[in-house]
Amino acid sequence: MAGMAYSPSMIEAKVGDMLVFVNDDTQAHNVLIATVGFSTDLGKQDPGSQTTLTVRKSGRFDVECVIHEGMHARVVVRP
Repeated sequence: MAGMAYSPSMIEAKVGDMLVFVNDDTQAHNVLIATVGFSTDLGKQDPGSQTTLTVRKSGRFDVECVIHEGMHARVVVRP
């Protein structure tokens, strides 16, 4: 995360992969996935922090920062 955006904005992974979200911005952000069948809120990430998520389900998942409207990404997880 930098410049008020997830980078990359499209992430491709396989079931079992670990995603790492790093906040390289000067502001706090969060990582929220609220998709039917899978949702998680990784909480607030202060500048310089990182958090991880191991994906356990295939599908397309929309990621958003509820702190900053319009900050979105998509994760596509393949079996």
